[in-house]
Amino acid sequence: RDGKFLESLPEQQGAEWLAQRLEETFTEFDGRASRGDISSDFLSQYYSTLKASAATLSKDAARKELQEIIDKVAAGFGFGG
Repeated sequence: RDGKFLESLPEQQGAEWLAQRLEETFTEFDGRASRGDISSDFLSQYYSTLKASAATLSKDAARKELQEIIDKVAAGFGFGG
């Protein structure tokens, strides 16, 4: 279900909108991890969860677009690429 929800976001809001929201999320939780408010591996787990959700999509084009958005944002935080 998570993958289907993520799939709908670029369709409804646009790829740029989704990238901006993901970047905001990564930034927020990177700060929290740096302060010790959450586990230091939270971002890597979050990234893994996003990738796993995207991988469940059956539509190749949607899966590829979502994976590219996730990887682009995550690369700025040292993940993916």
